[in-house]
Amino acid sequence: MIAPWFLEEYSDLDYRFAVSEDLYYDENIFFYACGSGHLAIVKTLIDSSDKKVLNQVDEEGRTGLHFACQRERLDVVQYLVDQMDNKQMNINVTNNNGYNALHFAIDHEEIRKVLLQTGQLDIENMQGVSEFVKNSDGSIVFNFYDGYDDFVFKMDSPKVVNSIEMIYG
Repeated sequence: MIAPWFLEEYSDLDYRFAVSEDLYYDENIFFYACGSGHLAIVKTLIDSSDKKVLNQVDEEGRTGLHFACQRERLDVVQYLVDQMDNKQMNINVTNNNGYNALHFAIDHEEIRKVLLQTGQLDIENMQGVSEFVKNSDGSIVFNFYDGYDDFVFKMDSPKVVNSIEMIYG
């Protein structure tokens, strides 16, 4: 439930969703805010609640990060990723189908890079990853199939993405 002061503070149209008033009392508001790109609301909800909201999942197992990635909300994704250390957000949460945030971000180059450059994705054990190779120099190469397309990822290190190539069937 959202406090009345929050509704008064953010009552202008920029912060309202184009849905009914009762959305503000919905337990899924964090997901809506992440998917809609309402960074100010995302920040307020994270700052005013306990850190569990970052790893909260909906009925399909999706987190706010999944919603932000799927809807290509780069600023929200970056903010959420920045919360990994101090708020203990888990970037490796998978939905009910076994998909993590990278699956949802695969079509958006900048979001893919933000996720990969955290160095926190458990790439080797991710659904869709094959031919994972970690070389002696620390570089990583792996193939990734998202259910539709094949990709080859080449990284100089676990935090430096130097190329992502889509392979057409």
